Amino acid sequence: MKRIKNDEIFRNVTKYLKSRGVELTAGSYAERIQNCCSTLTGMVNLSREGIERATTQIDTQLDRLRRTVHEATAPKPAEKETGAKAKAKPAGKAAKKPAGKPGAKASR
Repeated sequence: MKRIKNDEIFRNVTKYLKSRGVELTAGSYAERIQNCCSTLTGMVNLSREGIERATTQIDTQLDRLRRTVHEATAPKPAEKETGAKAKAKPAGKAAKKPAGKPGAKASR
């Protein structure tokens, strides 16, 4: 957003009061109102800059957090089996032997 000019709020307040029938003339009231409007303008501009800076930092931290979560939860790539590893692992389940007592002959 755009920065507010130093006298912009004072001009708007002056226009508003004039539309309501109150005219600010040079004097102590007008001077104090102008000082307050200037202070308010400075606070609004500083808070806007702070919010923009905080938003940028939050976005950076969220991106870092998303990346960390993604790395922790992403599926791991399958390792290719080579040489000795492939031979050491059995290819499948071995055929089961018929159930029965050891030494007993199977009947057919």
